[in-house]
Parts: sequence; structure tokens; C-alpha cells
Amino acid sequence: MLKANPLLEAVIMPKSTSKVIFQDLGLIKYKECWEFQEQLFQKVIRRKTENEKLPKEQRIPTDNYLLFCEHPHVYTLGDPFISAFNCGSGLKVKIFAP
Repeated sequence: MLKANPLLEAVIMPKSTSKVIFQDLGLIKYKECWEFQEQLFQKVIRRKTENEKLPKEQRIPTDNYLLFCEHPHVYTLGDPFISAFNCGSGLKVKIFAP
């Protein structure tokens, strides 16, 4: 029988964390997933910025996300953040695939 590891639990879910929103995005295009993550990030930034203007007791906790996804192969131009949807002609292209 496995015993609970309090140290591991503290790393995975600190007591200050109110909740984690789990989303399984399934198979999704790389660009769509990247844009979705950017939207979530901007939402968290807006909440944090709004919270700075409020007294501590009125602050609303930010959401925490755990996203799972799978995407088709991605071709890059030497930078893992520039994928095939930004490709120009005449450049060397790399593929990252299992």
C-alpha cells in the first residue's frame, strides 16, 4: 500500500491554492493551443492587475490551470516558438516529431 508523501503533496498542491482547473484539450492544432494558453495567461494577468488596486480582503484569487493536449507535428525555423504557421520561404525548416 502506498503511503502519502506530505512533501510531494505540498509541491503539487500548496495549501494556498484554492483550485486547479483541469482541461483536456484533446487533439488540437499547435497554434490554436498556443493562442488558448495566451488567452488564459492574459486573463490571469488582468485579475492580478485588478487585485493590486483592491484591499487584501477584497482580492479575488486567480485561476490555476493544468492543460493536457496533443498536437500534430510542428515544423520550426530554429526557434521552438516560431512554428509552421509563421514560415517564410528559403529558410531551413526543422521538424519535431515522435
